[in-house]
Amino acid sequence: MDPKKVISHYKGCPLNSSKSKIDSYALGVVWKYIHKKNLNEAHNSLIDVKAQTDVVTHPYFHNFLDVTKSYELIENIVAASVRKVLLKKLESRREVHEPWRELSEESPSWTPQNVFRNTGYSGGSNYGPSTNILAAVKSRIDLSSIFFRLFPIELFEHIARESERYANKDWVKEIEINDRDGNVMKKKRLIPSRRHEAGSRHRSLKGDSFPVTTGFVIAWVGILIYHGATHAGQKMNYWTEGRHGVICPIVQNAMTKNAFDFLRRFIHFENNKKSKPRTRRHMTRYGKYGHSLER
Repeated sequence: MDPKKVISHYKGCPLNSSKSKIDSYALGVVWKYIHKKNLNEAHNSLIDVKAQTDVVTHPYFHNFLDVTKSYELIENIVAASVRKVLLKKLESRREVHEPWRELSEESPSWTPQNVFRNTGYSGGSNYGPSTNILAAVKSRIDLSSIFFRLFPIELFEHIARESERYANKDWVKEIEINDRDGNVMKKKRLIPSRRHEAGSRHRSLKGDSFPVTTGFVIAWVGILIYHGATHAGQKMNYWTEGRHGVICPIVQNAMTKNAFDFLRRFIHFENNKKSKPRTRRHMTRYGKYGHSLER
């Protein structure tokens, strides 16, 4: 509501200059006309709010509370640049088209089905999509059915289990290492240790630790897929507002930036204790995860 606009527009208002012979429609002048005394400390935010309230609740203004001019649209108040930021923060209102479905108040949760397999008579073919994939597409359920046929849930369960072990369960300790000149480097190396050894700790530090679950890994991979599809650049600034940020509620509601960075740092695919030495013959870069390619 803008009382100044109302008072100046409607000549029938007792506060209009045609009725009151008021000098101007400034807040201090209108308030002085009503109360017959000066408004002290004008332009103080709290004083202005109180004075504005006194004006719109005065009997002179009662009959003009709900006239057309008393309503001011938020679009006309907020600057265009601010409106753009507000719109970016809103969730997308575009409905998901058939046959896909999205979470709603009627079905607020979703649980991946542990029935997707790529084995058996329907698990593959010589070329083209497998019978299993074709069945998922023709069923027209949702995209997750196709996704989890390509990447079984057991895969995400395995990644979650090994990442949780690597970050929050394995015991390690720091040791100093030297550079080529024999000088001690600032960065220390973590080596496996026993729980009760001096200096033993987990790789994840206190205050920066998250439990790695299957849903955590699925959401994390989903953000990677979304990032690749949107071509948003190398830096993932979905959590950063301002000039160089990309406000993305879909990503922000999935997890925090600290959680995303945590899994990016500690994601693991195999148990380090079962990995084979890198000096073994025919080892490749995959050896970091305990895999070896032998002839």
